[in-house]
Amino acid sequence: MKTPSNDGGSAFPVMYVSEGMTLRDYFAGQALAGILSSANFGDARDWLPDRAYGLADAMLAARERKEEAP
Repeated sequence: MKTPSNDGGSAFPVMYVSEGMTLRDYFAGQALAGILSSANFGDARDWLPDRAYGLADAMLAARERKEEAP
């Protein structure tokens, strides 16, 4: 999966610190927790990470659209 050019920046920004989890990673983790809590899906190791990051990318895209709206 190709990482988008906009990863949302730092999920937990701290002045003078630029390392750590990106907002995309945070969103993917939240999506993963939701997916895991809601279904009996068997062995999902093949598709689950891609699905979680796909949802994170969709959330970042929606966030950009909202920021661009008048």
